[in-house]
Amino acid sequence: MASFDLMKAVEGKFSDYEKAEIEVFKPIHQSRIDKGMMGHWSFLRAALPQGSEASSTHLTVNLYKDYVQFFNAQAYEDMNQTEDQRKAVNAGLNSRDQKWIYLANLENVVR
Repeated sequence: MASFDLMKAVEGKFSDYEKAEIEVFKPIHQSRIDKGMMGHWSFLRAALPQGSEASSTHLTVNLYKDYVQFFNAQAYEDMNQTEDQRKAVNAGLNSRDQKWIYLANLENVVR
């Protein structure tokens, strides 16, 4: 299973958004990976958006072993977050607009 989260950074806040993904959200996802709640997390900046509705500037790719792991990860909330960590998460969320989330099953691989 993979989810693809398509985001658009707020104009003039690209560096704020990218900093939030790396400094705030990456450790959260790494914690989920360490706890067996997700398989992998990647953060990408769109290099060449193309298509009639291409408006996303960034995306994350989240890998899960199955639906159960995906839905458990969605319900997970870190109850041990400090107030400063919550503020950093909210600031990161406010630096972008989450356009779409796609959930997909891997059908075929060519290596």
